[in-house]
Formats: sequence, C-alpha cells, structure tokens
Amino acid sequence: MLGNAMIVALLGYVWASQALHGVSSAVNSFTSRLGVSSGVGDPSIGIGVFFRGWIAVALVLYAMVAVVFIGKKIYGDTVDIQEVHDKLSQIMIAFAALNIVLLLLTLIGASMMAGVIFMISLIFMLFIPSYLISVSTNRRQLDSFWLWAISMVVAAVVFFMILFLAINIAGSQFAQALISMMG
Repeated sequence: MLGNAMIVALLGYVWASQALHGVSSAVNSFTSRLGVSSGVGDPSIGIGVFFRGWIAVALVLYAMVAVVFIGKKIYGDTVDIQEVHDKLSQIMIAFAALNIVLLLLTLIGASMMAGVIFMISLIFMLFIPSYLISVSTNRRQLDSFWLWAISMVVAAVVFFMILFLAINIAGSQFAQALISMMG
C-alpha cells in the first residue's frame, strides 16, 4: 500500500512539475507577444510536494482499508483488520503495476494518455471497497442489501472526509508553488 502511494505521489509530482512548467511557458509566451518581459523564470516544485502527496495518497488508501473493515463489521463479519489489509493489498498490486506503466508513459511524453488511463483506473478503484464489503458474511437479521447501503453511506462520509484532508495536505504545496512563480 505504501509502495503504491509512493508511485502515485511520484506520478503526481511529475504531473505537477509539467503543469507548472506549462503555465510558466504560457505566461512567458503571452507576455513576449505583448512586448513585455514577464519576469517568470523556469519554476520548480520542491520535493515537499512529493512527500505531502505520498502522505495524502497513503491516507486515502488506508482510509479504504478502514472503510472496508467498518463495512464488514456492519455485516457482522468476524474478519480482523490485518485480513482486510492483506486482501486490499492483493487487489492493489495490479493498480501499482499500472501506475508504474503510467509513470513510464509520463516520462516518455505521453502524459495526456497516462492521465486518461489514471482517471479510468481511479473509477475502478472506487468500486473495490463496495465489492469487498458486498462479499462479506452476513451475520445480522437485516437484509444484505440494507447492510450494504448503510455501509456505503458510512464509507462515503469517511472517504470524503479523508479525501478533503488529503487534498488539503497535497494541494496546498502545489498552490504555493504556483503563487511563488507568479509573485
């Protein structure tokens, strides 16, 4: 899980660097056409963006573990957190391999294609907790569908709180880089 978080953080770091360079080039091109010097040099993003991204992605991935664990407990399943972590890690190996390929695609210049594939893989990743919760052993009197629906509401609340926290952790560093480039 931490390895996949590191790969995604590195992918995000490379994309952020490319985006910042693209904004800088656009500003310089626009101001040169006006006959004015923009004063914007070649920007760089600090390594802090990578580490913050790593923490943010790891937080989201481990929130998935917590969501699946909570969902299984809502079903009354007798699984422990280590089993949930192991099962989710086994599924995430395929996404880690895909993210390595996307990083290589980005490094050879196919960032747009890598970004589209990454977004599609994120959509598939959103279904993993739902799947793992739905195959739980139902030990409650309530129907499995209603237990699943309750689990998904709890999962959505937890996931959006963690996602908001992750965006604040990783996004603030990139925003600071953009502001320092312009100012």
